[in-house]
Amino acid sequence: MNCKYNPDAICRHNLSCIDGFLQKKDCVEKCDIYSLYQDTQTLKLLLKSNGFPKSTFTSKFEDYNQGIYSVRNDRIEGVEIDLKILSEDKTYLLSEESELVLADPQLAFRVGIYLFRKACSLLTTEAAAKHQIQFAEINVSVFVCMQREFLNEVKWILKEYHIRPGAVILRILEDEAMESQAELKHMMDVMVDAGVTFSLGNYGTGYSNISYVYELPFSRIEITKDVFATALVDERARKVLKNSIDMLNELQIDIVISGADTDQAKRLAMEMGCSYIKGNVIPSINVDF
Repeated sequence: MNCKYNPDAICRHNLSCIDGFLQKKDCVEKCDIYSLYQDTQTLKLLLKSNGFPKSTFTSKFEDYNQGIYSVRNDRIEGVEIDLKILSEDKTYLLSEESELVLADPQLAFRVGIYLFRKACSLLTTEAAAKHQIQFAEINVSVFVCMQREFLNEVKWILKEYHIRPGAVILRILEDEAMESQAELKHMMDVMVDAGVTFSLGNYGTGYSNISYVYELPFSRIEITKDVFATALVDERARKVLKNSIDMLNELQIDIVISGADTDQAKRLAMEMGCSYIKGNVIPSINVDF
């Protein structure tokens, strides 16, 4: 039966909708299509009240699904998920407006849950199976990760979508990381046990603390595109980056290099020994979910 929220989707619970409202409460609680629709409306209202352009409320939201290339398997193996907002003023990614998002705890929490559900929803699509997508990555703030309610929601959503352990990666930015490191480690350990994987983003941006690498349960480290861009043109920077990558490989941590926007940059990233590559040279994945 077709869903009123997404005419191209079929209700997996075989329940009908009337005038855009789901008829039965149990469907409202279970239906991923409804949950994503509801979260989108909530996000628009919260964004509007937190300094985003006034046109945000009437603007169009689009899925951002950037491919992540696996050097080992020579194919796109993962997807970075974000929300693209097309307003009258500009087009931008929600994660790029982190200061505005973090200004309101409710908004930060809703964004985290919204993107986590998006990731799980994508991984269960036929298109993901066709493209052999193994994981989905989202950006999430330290503040959100440390909320017990977020942990409970994560466990529920993983169970709801039957997601295998390690398939959803939470990317934490290094610059916000790590004031309450002991408490953060505890929450990360609990979420790892629940089946979530963590990536440390923006590694090497000036906030670097080597203790993050061995004290917190990060399975991946992402080299920021600014650091990689410098290595492309500066031999000394390239040697420093290569030594860092060698060290992290010794620790058996996967390295993601961001900012491979040309074939030459992609080749250099591969030569440096990284595991995964992001950038404009890697195509987006067309996955409807």
